[in-house]
Amino acid sequence: MRLLLITFLLLSSNSYSSYFDYTDRDHTKGEVVLDQSIVFAGHLSGYLLTQGDTIDKNGSWKKYNEHFLDFKFDNDNTNWNYFGHTYTGSQVYLFYRARGYTRSKSFALSFLSSLWFEAFIENYTEQPSIQDTFNTPVYGTALGFISEKVSVYLLNSDSVYVRALGRIINPFSFMVEQKNVAFVPVYRDPTNYSFMVSFNYD
Repeated sequence: MRLLLITFLLLSSNSYSSYFDYTDRDHTKGEVVLDQSIVFAGHLSGYLLTQGDTIDKNGSWKKYNEHFLDFKFDNDNTNWNYFGHTYTGSQVYLFYRARGYTRSKSFALSFLSSLWFEAFIENYTEQPSIQDTFNTPVYGTALGFISEKVSVYLLNSDSVYVRALGRIINPFSFMVEQKNVAFVPVYRDPTNYSFMVSFNYD
């Protein structure tokens, strides 16, 4: 049922807009802090949801203090270092672009978000990684730039299926055409929590 709802949402998307594109705008300091906090919360949630075993096995506040700002080159496999982090970085970049930041500011904020993750989240279980801090925003921005260009082209297609593909490539494109986007934490028990995203359409 959930898959059917997602499919319907994707296929019916962009029917209310004659042309899709990004619009850069200025942001207040408060907006920048809020957007950085949203990404930080997303990173923290993702880490808790995907690294439970690692956290239980290797995590401790003693290590957190010992690892704090003690950066090193990690020994993670190439696939994760270059592909996993690149994809994550691209989505962070696309989030900032959807929020109206210029490409250069989106890159800068992506870099800061990567730094906050390494320095304040992942160091609970391991030393923050030098290459991850740089690879995630640098390669992520490159992939995000390409994804943005491709998705804009697809989202301006006359075909509902092509537009759906554009949404899949760039899910944060939903945010571009909204006045308000709310991120609501959903907590049921210690093993069942998530974030709900609510969009208010123009």
